[in-house]
Amino acid sequence: MHTECLVELIHKGFDKLEIAIKAGLPMRLASIFEKAKTLASETDTPTPVDINGVRFFVASSGMMGGYRYRANTGTFGEEWWFKQKTSRKDAWGIRVRVSSVRIAVRGWSEAKKRIHQTLEALGVVALPHEYSIGRIDFAMDFLFPSFEPISKNFVMGHRFKRNQNAIATEYIEAGRTDRVETVTVGKMPGRQLQVYDKRAEVLSKKDRTWFEIYNHKRRAAGESEFDFSNPSVSRIWRLELRAGKKHLKEDWKVSSWSQVETTAPRIFKAMLRDIRYVVPSASDQNRSRWPNHRLWDGALEALKGDLFNLKSDISEERLYAVQLQEWEDMIRSHISGSMIAMAARRGVSRDQLCTFATAQFSNLLEEYEENKAHTERRLSKARKKYGLADEGEPIDV
Repeated sequence: MHTECLVELIHKGFDKLEIAIKAGLPMRLASIFEKAKTLASETDTPTPVDINGVRFFVASSGMMGGYRYRANTGTFGEEWWFKQKTSRKDAWGIRVRVSSVRIAVRGWSEAKKRIHQTLEALGVVALPHEYSIGRIDFAMDFLFPSFEPISKNFVMGHRFKRNQNAIATEYIEAGRTDRVETVTVGKMPGRQLQVYDKRAEVLSKKDRTWFEIYNHKRRAAGESEFDFSNPSVSRIWRLELRAGKKHLKEDWKVSSWSQVETTAPRIFKAMLRDIRYVVPSASDQNRSRWPNHRLWDGALEALKGDLFNLKSDISEERLYAVQLQEWEDMIRSHISGSMIAMAARRGVSRDQLCTFATAQFSNLLEEYEENKAHTERRLSKARKKYGLADEGEPIDV
């Protein structure tokens, strides 16, 4: 197939979930989180806390909105925020954000189940109407190497009202002058639509997690992997539909799990009807009659069927290994660059470089042995920074 004709849906699924819960952190746990927060401030690294089998990494600071405690449940887990106390005027004491990788790989249903299990471990009981979903994002990734968004081809329908904070269109070139890589329409916490070059984003962030997700699906289907070094055959465009708190509650009157699960497909389809990417017609000046671009038709087709049980069979352990390998490659690059810089300042020649580097590393090893206590403290702090508790830790409940 010619790349200029290629457009293929390679992934779809929820990409973000934020929810508030009308409940508070139990008093006995508040004191434990306070202790963990203080320790995190003293050690400048999150404190691991185990609560009935769920591990939290408690940060040294809270978050705006009165949330005194901030914690996460791991690299591909959730971010949790807790208020120290709740009152009649301020009863929404817990907030959760599911990581984009967790919900993309495990799906909506598993993310929801995980939230309920974590609340159970915390001893928090919330009724169905005491959950308020504040944001949902749905992403569709298309292999479409020849595509590039054009501003005049976006058409907004009459239902796209000004009071929905959604008329602003931004064209962001991400530092490049030869092509548009991102288009954003709308404003959160209303509704927002974004089209962007996912391949370019992954390379910019130096996190190939998504590349692994895409290629895992290819391998499972018996197809060849994408060659992401070649944009002409691997450029992937993401269409992301975002519904914020204001849009969900004011425009659709939904907030609970069941309300959102019943309504979300219609919310996303309405967004694609009200904001369209079209093919201009030279014979018709009425933009509203211009036909959808095939990217838009592909997106509307992707929204059919069950959206809440989409998931991948790739393991989070595999994704963590990919992320770790990329991080280690970066560290090695830094070490290599630092060693060459030191050698250059000392006038070391290329032929002498290996001998020079070996001597430097030998000196480091001697310093580690001569200052064992200091080395262990630094190593312990580093382990905690990366979520690896020392023996005898974490704080257990």
